[in-house]
Amino acid sequence: MALGLPNGRFTPRLDEVATMMATTVPYEMATTLLSKICGVDLSKKALEGMTEERGRAVLEQLDADAKRFAP
Repeated sequence: MALGLPNGRFTPRLDEVATMMATTVPYEMATTLLSKICGVDLSKKALEGMTEERGRAVLEQLDADAKRFAP
């Protein structure tokens, strides 16, 4: 993250909101909600990619925590 800009294609807040929606409702509905509520048009494919990336990051963090706190 240089100059406070995110490494990904989307802002951290949009990533958070979009992936939260995508894990709550089907991708098609999530893209519609993002468009209507946030005024952001994302493809289903982009939303799937964001969700998969966030899932990988969560798994990496859980793995790191498990190793750190293991007896």
